Amino acid sequence: MPTLVRAGRGLLAGGCGGGGIVGLGWGAAPVIAFVNVAEPVIGASLAMRWGIHRSGLASIKNLGLFVLAVGVVAPLLTGLAGALFIDLVTRTGFGANFGRWVIGHALGAVTFTPILVQVASGEVRVWLGRASRRQALEGTTLLLLVVAMSVGVFAQTRLLMLFLPMLPLMIVTFRAGTIGAAAAVVAIATVGTALTLEGLGPVNLIHSGTGERLQFLQFYLAVTVMTVLPIAADLARRRELFQQLRDSEARFRLLTENSTDIVLNIDPDGIIRYASPSISLIGGHDPQALVGTESARLIHAADRDRVRAVHRQARERPQETFSVEFRGVVAGDAERWFETHTRAVIDDEGKVCGVVSAVRDTSARRLAEAALSVAAHTDPLTGLCNRRAFDGELDRLLAQTVDVSGGGMRGDLRPGSLQEHQ
Repeated sequence: MPTLVRAGRGLLAGGCGGGGIVGLGWGAAPVIAFVNVAEPVIGASLAMRWGIHRSGLASIKNLGLFVLAVGVVAPLLTGLAGALFIDLVTRTGFGANFGRWVIGHALGAVTFTPILVQVASGEVRVWLGRASRRQALEGTTLLLLVVAMSVGVFAQTRLLMLFLPMLPLMIVTFRAGTIGAAAAVVAIATVGTALTLEGLGPVNLIHSGTGERLQFLQFYLAVTVMTVLPIAADLARRRELFQQLRDSEARFRLLTENSTDIVLNIDPDGIIRYASPSISLIGGHDPQALVGTESARLIHAADRDRVRAVHRQARERPQETFSVEFRGVVAGDAERWFETHTRAVIDDEGKVCGVVSAVRDTSARRLAEAALSVAAHTDPLTGLCNRRAFDGELDRLLAQTVDVSGGGMRGDLRPGSLQEHQ
């Protein structure tokens, strides 16, 4: 909001001077100036209420809300007061004055307010401070091209070539973003207005008065701004997303390339999109050669259905992480135990576009667990089964003597009864 208000303060002097020049009298000029300054304040208040001030004009949604605030609502509200006051002073009719006020102020606000906002917020100063010499030279060259094209179009009155400045304007927008687009629009407006007032340019082909011609030029400039600003906003958003993607990719590669776990990106059809380099050390597979192949070929045939079920759960519940342990096939058709933690990957539209799996080799843990189990059930002196192994096996056999039809046991032969009778 403060940025729009600071931009609107510059209208105060212009409003006073304009009020005196157009014949309302210098006494009426302060009133018109006050209404003019109230307009950006109203637009800024709406922008603040709608949250536009937090993220600027860097999205199509914010740009649309911005145009609604400063180009529709604010001119309509101030037009009521402005047209009523002008009618009281000149007796020229409220309706005509209201229409001219709303149209003129709406076109002017849509055309120049985004430019004033960028200047007042310091975006131009920041860009000039960050731009390299090559970028500054490129921007200056493109801006001169816009000026030359504008002079060529508005210096003649034979051909209606108002579309020609759009080509260099688009190039400037793509290369320099919103700052370049704003500078190019200022150049077109300056050249077009000056030559139109001299009786030159395609606008003078319109058989009407000077006021109507200037209003048509204002309409042309507003349409130009509304053409390039959405493009500039989308480009800014894409640049931001691209930078975030590069940062995310750098972190991802740093983690995967130095991790002992295997990281796999798998599409919904089970095709491997990415395999981390650790798979060559753990499984003996070439990660590049695995891209485009089915992930199921890395899983033992007996465990594939269990792994597929977990991946299906991950796709159905993308906010959760699922794990499963399975036997994997490594180089030489050998088998090792692995544990995978799987989570769905969501695209920009919120749809599941695949899964990412972190796979850890659990073969050593399995061997350690088996060794501990053997040690717990083996006598260290004789190497034979110890009392714990004997009791466990006896309980297992006794449990099989359950009378299924009656649900009871044969006598007192329950699991654990051996310990109870001792």
